[in-house]
Amino acid sequence: MLCAIAEDLAAPQLAGLSVTLVEVLRAEGTARRSVAAILANRPEPKPAERPGLAIARARWAEADRAKAQAKKDDDHAE
Repeated sequence: MLCAIAEDLAAPQLAGLSVTLVEVLRAEGTARRSVAAILANRPEPKPAERPGLAIARARWAEADRAKAQAKKDDDHAE
């Protein structure tokens, strides 16, 4: 909302109309600080595991179990 107010104050100035520069600068500064404060307090997103990577890990684990089982069967056969 503060960004919209700042843009609303700056628009007439860009159109060539007389606008108090102090008001525009104060509104822009307030909007900028507000956005920075909001972004600073935002929690870090948790990285999500990609579906393809999850499938690959499951297949690797399955292959490792199969190798371990085959080795175990070979050891018992001797």
